[in-house]
Amino acid sequence: MSILTHGRRAKRTWEKSEKRTVEGTIRVRRLWWSVSLGLIIACPSAASSDQVKFYDQTGKHAGTYLCLPVAIGGVAWDDHLHEWNGTRFRVPNRKLIVVVKTNKLRKIGKAIDGDPAMGYIVTLRESESKSDKRCEGDFRETHDGVMNDVFISRFGIMSCADPINQMTINFETGRYMSIYPIGYIGGSNSGEDTPSIEIGTCTVIQ
Repeated sequence: MSILTHGRRAKRTWEKSEKRTVEGTIRVRRLWWSVSLGLIIACPSAASSDQVKFYDQTGKHAGTYLCLPVAIGGVAWDDHLHEWNGTRFRVPNRKLIVVVKTNKLRKIGKAIDGDPAMGYIVTLRESESKSDKRCEGDFRETHDGVMNDVFISRFGIMSCADPINQMTINFETGRYMSIYPIGYIGGSNSGEDTPSIEIGTCTVIQ
């Protein structure tokens, strides 16, 4: 068999495989922030299955959660060395209250057989604050129009964003990750804004 013939057969095989998986892949790519690497790796097989739906439909994750930080690190500007360096920050002495409420069962996508998913409304409140912040999901097409409800995967993982931070919570493991992405890329070399990643634990309290 010539190299050219082998290449053509390989290309046809790849194209057939790509056609079968492209629908599930497109859905998965729009689900979560790229920081959720473990979730993204697990998504293709779940999203392409006709038997197992990707999203939670039950509303079982509704409740009030107490989230406490355990570690935080990032990058900071060093005035003496005149450069940015990786660093460890002091863990803040605060509590984060996360309220998760069911909104409406929706179908993701325009197709009639779109994945059913429970839409959640998520609010965040820090212990020293008197006001709540809405943590919104990624805008996506549903049968009710373009929505920014928070949708939780069947693995118990959700991602949302408030005006400043990006938040990912795994309700099954009771762990969260919060990313503060502001600073550095704006061009300023100072300690006013330092991008960071905070991790911690969440427990249901109500």
